[in-house]
Amino acid sequence: MKISFVILAEDGGGGPQSTKDIIHSLDLNGIKSNYYIFKCKKGIFGLMYDCWNFLLYILRHDKDGLIFNSAGLFVGALLSFIVTFLNIFGRNIKLIQIFHNRVKREDKSYIRNLFRHILFEIILLTYSKFVSVSKGIHNEITGETWFSSNKLKKHGRYIYNPTRKLENFETNPYKFDGKVILGVGRLCAQKDFSTLIEAHSLYSIIDPTCNLVIVGDGEDKKYLQSLAMNSNNPDRIHFWGYDSNIEKHYKNADVFVLSSIHEGFGLVLVEAMNSKLLTISTNCPYGPEEILDHGKFGKLVDIGDSQAICKAIHEVLSMDNSLKDLMIDLAYSRSLQFSPSVIGQEYKKLIQSL
Repeated sequence: MKISFVILAEDGGGGPQSTKDIIHSLDLNGIKSNYYIFKCKKGIFGLMYDCWNFLLYILRHDKDGLIFNSAGLFVGALLSFIVTFLNIFGRNIKLIQIFHNRVKREDKSYIRNLFRHILFEIILLTYSKFVSVSKGIHNEITGETWFSSNKLKKHGRYIYNPTRKLENFETNPYKFDGKVILGVGRLCAQKDFSTLIEAHSLYSIIDPTCNLVIVGDGEDKKYLQSLAMNSNNPDRIHFWGYDSNIEKHYKNADVFVLSSIHEGFGLVLVEAMNSKLLTISTNCPYGPEEILDHGKFGKLVDIGDSQAICKAIHEVLSMDNSLKDLMIDLAYSRSLQFSPSVIGQEYKKLIQSL
């Protein structure tokens, strides 16, 4: 049986990389799979082009194929129509949906959320199994569906995203002095880097030499750079851009902060913990609370609260070395529970259950 994962064209977000990590975790457990990139070209002709190419791709599958959709709700609904049509003519292709994020989003309008929900219901009616990347996502979508609550309870489960193997860089990339607060992610409203910039500005009153490094790119870059320029310590805020070699940042920072408004999982937290970096996160839905086990393995603060983030940064950076080492060791042990071999076993069990 040929196993494929459908992903969106890489845009700097975490979904495509997480899916490649899942493929790697399956490979470690003896199951071969590959991925297809759905480019989502704009316009009706672009959409037809994508669908035609995907149809040709599926026709090269074994008769009894398995496809994981990791490309979001819109592509998921398209796949349901394409695969249902092919199955009418003798194919036996099964679909599994991976939910990387919430269906209802605060940053979307009522109409957009309604459209997303309709796509969600189409997927629930036509897919065989459902995976959520956190327990919070699973519980939320099970309670939101109009028709398929029992199906989700029976055929849905949560499987955390696996960590990826990061390159080990010994060289310090930073040419400046002072402590380093690290933020990683797409520069968009969801990640709320504006609150992190404000928290750094507040902490600069305590330590004017402390740096904020933000690794990532996105549509809010100019807006965030403007906020940084108007902060009280602009020379200590560094926009690094997208960097595929993220390990050197984890290894040379002093504390990692996730400032998001919402997450599906929050894999960067696990990566930071695995790199033995102390972590702070907003208690956003969903993922961080589960990863940090209600604050046992890192500090949790309220969403959008720059003062709370500043206070947490001060507490972490002021820890004595013995307490700091204990926290790092606890968090590192926790991160091993998200290793590719462990998560790959969960996906292997899912595939074998079909």
